[in-house]
Amino acid sequence: MRISSIVLLILVFGVIHVKAQQKHPLTVGELFNLVESNSKTLQREKTSVEFANKGIETARSQRLPEINTSMSA
Repeated sequence: MRISSIVLLILVFGVIHVKAQQKHPLTVGELFNLVESNSKTLQREKTSVEFANKGIETARSQRLPEINTSMSA
């Protein structure tokens, strides 16, 4: 009785473990999303690009001429 219970538990947990590791094919889009979300290098580079874009925006805003208006009577 005890041995059959142990064997049954082993079989049940074995089936659960096998089902948990079933593989399914990924589409190319899913693959790139998975790589992008898990890559620390890509995340770091993305942050660098965003930072550089902010620097470009700042430089462009400082380059534009200022327009001062005043009214005199």
